[in-house]
Amino acid sequence: MERIEGLVNRKTVLCLAMVPGLVLTGCSGKSSDQGGQQGASRTATPSPSGSSAATTSSLDASCQTVSTVANSQLFAAALAVAGRNKEKTEIGADVAKTYRDFARQLILLAPQAPVNLQPALTEWASASTAVARFVAKNKPGPGVVVDLGPPDKRWKAAKKAAEKVCGRELPELDD
Repeated sequence: MERIEGLVNRKTVLCLAMVPGLVLTGCSGKSSDQGGQQGASRTATPSPSGSSAATTSSLDASCQTVSTVANSQLFAAALAVAGRNKEKTEIGADVAKTYRDFARQLILLAPQAPVNLQPALTEWASASTAVARFVAKNKPGPGVVVDLGPPDKRWKAAKKAAEKVCGRELPELDD
């Protein structure tokens, strides 16, 4: 319960302040000398030290992508809860949608991630789907409290597993 309620109280301002930064970050991958190229792809360039460096680079890139996706979900959930003029069922449905969308993104990322990160992303996606189902079935409580229910414990454990592999908090809000 406290997760979404605290989300609005503590992180809404941070998230709203981050929007311009996220937009600029998305655009900063392009340099002016790329001309008409859209979104240069980021590829890991193996260093002379061998596959270990390439694996680390691949893990870092995957973890950064997961952090960005998790940050987007956090922001979307905050916006869903912040829409206080909505009916409670609409708020619940909107929050549930953020978890379903997050699960879809993780499912797409998992096969491309390093092997040691794949199980954590798959479990996080599964837990996100379970949270979405629970939230969609249950009306928010007094005020604007969205109960994430029993699946939230599994969601947090899966998140921690991904954080352990990545070696950092996800999403990383200091970026």
